[in-house]
Amino acid sequence: MNLSEVIDITHSFLKEQALPRQREAQNFYDRMTLICIFASLVGYGFVIYVSRSLINVSAVNLLIVLGVPVYLGASSYYLMTLLHYYIHASQYYSKKASFVMNYIVPILIPINSSGYRWGHFQHHLNTNRFPEEYDTLPPFKAEKTLLTFWFNVSIHSFLLLFIFIVRIIANPFLMFSEKQQLIYFNYISPIGRISPKIYPPRKSDKEFKNNLIGNVISLVSLLIFWAFSGFSLMFWVIYLLSLYIFSFWLAFRSLVDHACVDVQGKEEVMKANFYFTSNFERSQFWYTGFATYHLVHHINPSMPHYFCHEMNDLLCQTFPDYQKLHQKRNNLPLVIRDFFAKDVTAADLLEC
Repeated sequence: MNLSEVIDITHSFLKEQALPRQREAQNFYDRMTLICIFASLVGYGFVIYVSRSLINVSAVNLLIVLGVPVYLGASSYYLMTLLHYYIHASQYYSKKASFVMNYIVPILIPINSSGYRWGHFQHHLNTNRFPEEYDTLPPFKAEKTLLTFWFNVSIHSFLLLFIFIVRIIANPFLMFSEKQQLIYFNYISPIGRISPKIYPPRKSDKEFKNNLIGNVISLVSLLIFWAFSGFSLMFWVIYLLSLYIFSFWLAFRSLVDHACVDVQGKEEVMKANFYFTSNFERSQFWYTGFATYHLVHHINPSMPHYFCHEMNDLLCQTFPDYQKLHQKRNNLPLVIRDFFAKDVTAADLLEC
């Protein structure tokens, strides 16, 4: 399988299939955006209602306190996966959906499109690269056991939770300049402490200002939700639980989808991108959300999720080796095993 040929086919598909059907994709994303926003608003409604009305301690109330953050955390995760494709392929979102992604989504999750785009694109520049460049935080324990895998997911979840709390509380007050944000991300954040200077300056002031606006929207919205709850302390208990569940889901997804591999040179980087990125199908939507076929996404990040299943089928039909690779990267136990691989050959490549 020639990796360059695979990439060329995806570019041809975008030009000949995806762009002519742009309106079709926009209709899909309009519907999904509306559903995800409504689901998240319902989640916050549950949080406010429970925070105001829950008085007695009982087994039923305990189940409610645990169930509400699970629902809100899950709805936040699905909204996040929708935002993920927006920052890559915004032309497949209508003007209404784009407005929602830029200014409504920060009301519901502590992430905005400008800030997410800035950090996430570094991931695509350094996909699966370790330790030459850190694509993500490395595993804290590298033993190839399921127990250590879940240990890594748990630790990463707390780190993400910490990052989200800092974004909500500190960013609107302490990061009025791009220099301040660069200092935070490159030297204070968990990723920055391990791999300094990984984040470059932004290309425009507008992008920085949009990130600052998104941070302010997130903080003000959260305080308004708290006011609706009657300034209940239970609101923060439930919200932080939901934020941890959201963080746990993201950490699990990040560590499953990408291995940390010791690679050097353009050819090995390309192999790491291909052979260590998961490729779960739409049947795994409960876990993947709107980010199925992640391997296809990394082959061509401009490919909108809506067309990824068609692109994956075409690649499987064209390249038998790609079909073998897809079967392997659609297998959760094998993907978890390869998370601990140290180099390109340690994952057995196409050997299932």
